Amino acid sequence: MRVTEEDGRMFAPAAGRNRDAIEAVLAEHLPKAGNVLEIAGGTGQHISHFAQKFASLNWQPSDIDADRRASVDAWGRYLKLENLAAARHVDIGVKGWADELNRVDFIMMVNLLHLISQADMVNFMRGAADLLHKDGRVFIYGPFMRDGVLTSLGDEKFHADLRARNPLIGYKNIEDVVDNLLGFGLEVKAQIEMPANNIALVAQLVN
Repeated sequence: MRVTEEDGRMFAPAAGRNRDAIEAVLAEHLPKAGNVLEIAGGTGQHISHFAQKFASLNWQPSDIDADRRASVDAWGRYLKLENLAAARHVDIGVKGWADELNRVDFIMMVNLLHLISQADMVNFMRGAADLLHKDGRVFIYGPFMRDGVLTSLGDEKFHADLRARNPLIGYKNIEDVVDNLLGFGLEVKAQIEMPANNIALVAQLVN
């Protein structure tokens, strides 16, 4: 559920719950300076907070939804963030999605992988590898299967609901995700168990 302020800012409770845990991981793996691209920025709560906390970085938000892009921009205005660019329309399901974007040092994706198909996941990884500077990193956070197994009743129900809505989406197997990343020259440097059965992956471009 999202609540929208008069200035266009949206709120999602989940973004508030996982923000600090994600921030702790980012603090260990973000570059000291450079450019960060966020895929599927949602309400903008995450990227606006991180832009405040890591002010030496330039943050580029993106989302496919116009209302969510407006919310991201509203957060930037509300917090007066000079290092947060205007949100862009980016659709990782489109072939060549990265072609019109500037190269970056870090790409982050939070709570999206289980909402897209395997083909779109691979398309994301291909574009991410093309966008990253040498030694650039990708951060992926969300729920996963471990060795093909869902680890809680809540995860089983959510995964089943997703598959009922669209049989092409749902939880990905963490081992398969790691293998796919490596196939594009993205070697996993950290795999961190996070609250609520989530995992944070950090992969670095090694080619």
